[in-house]
Amino acid sequence: MNAEIRAFMSDRAGRPLGPEEQAEYEQLLAAWTAAVERPPSVPRPGPPPLAQAGQ
Repeated sequence: MNAEIRAFMSDRAGRPLGPEEQAEYEQLLAAWTAAVERPPSVPRPGPPPLAQAGQ
């Protein structure tokens, strides 16, 4: 999941997200949040990348 978020943001570096891209980014973050909210017995991935300035 982290790699997918990083790739998404990397492809859009240096510019703000459009409305459709923002919605897709929010879906990725929701999926990441669900993944890290697993019970402690389930391995957790690292945090998502920081959002770029201006977003």
